[in-house]
Amino acid sequence: MTQTMTSKRRDGRSAHARSSTPTSTLKLESSVAQRITRLTAALGDPFGEDPRLATYKTSLEVADLGQLHARRHRPKDEFLSRVDAFLAAHEIALSIISKRSPRSDWANVTARAFWLFTVESIRRGHVRTMTGLRDLETAFFTSWNEGPLAETREFWKAVQDAALPYVRRDLLAEIFNRGRIPSRAHYEFAVDIIGVAQDEGLLHADQVGQLGRWISAYERR
Repeated sequence: MTQTMTSKRRDGRSAHARSSTPTSTLKLESSVAQRITRLTAALGDPFGEDPRLATYKTSLEVADLGQLHARRHRPKDEFLSRVDAFLAAHEIALSIISKRSPRSDWANVTARAFWLFTVESIRRGHVRTMTGLRDLETAFFTSWNEGPLAETREFWKAVQDAALPYVRRDLLAEIFNRGRIPSRAHYEFAVDIIGVAQDEGLLHADQVGQLGRWISAYERR
């Protein structure tokens, strides 16, 4: 009797797991679809706003052709959850850039084109693995690690408030921990912030001087 009851409980738990997984997947798929709809509407048609950006559209069409005969597997919840968070970060970014510059400005148009390309790559199924998604995340978050201080602070605060699974990369700490500027990305960041680092309370006067020397050393390489 005990063995029979245990078996029934195990079967019940298994049935619950089987029934809850589709529900979880459907919720994630619905959330992702809603975010994609909102983003595509808000991003507009930057590919058509400037002929120089038409290459994005061409690249998507070429990728579409490559997907014609590919076998498609239903994405796992882990992937869908990460996509949902990634698209949420795009919504935050779009709200910030919309306040920064008019839609007709080149910086605004190019940002929207890059983000629409990413959203479309996800929507069309060009990116269906965690590895591919991480590549998109790296490209997207680079600008939000290296951009203007006020904007990056606003962006990362919103990311934190939304409990998204992303953490800002501290390029300034990386430079001082290594005692040099190790890469082009670190160099461009250092050049951008050195003029305001002391006023913003990021560095003391002697640290600003040290950062300036590292910048000069990098430029002499």
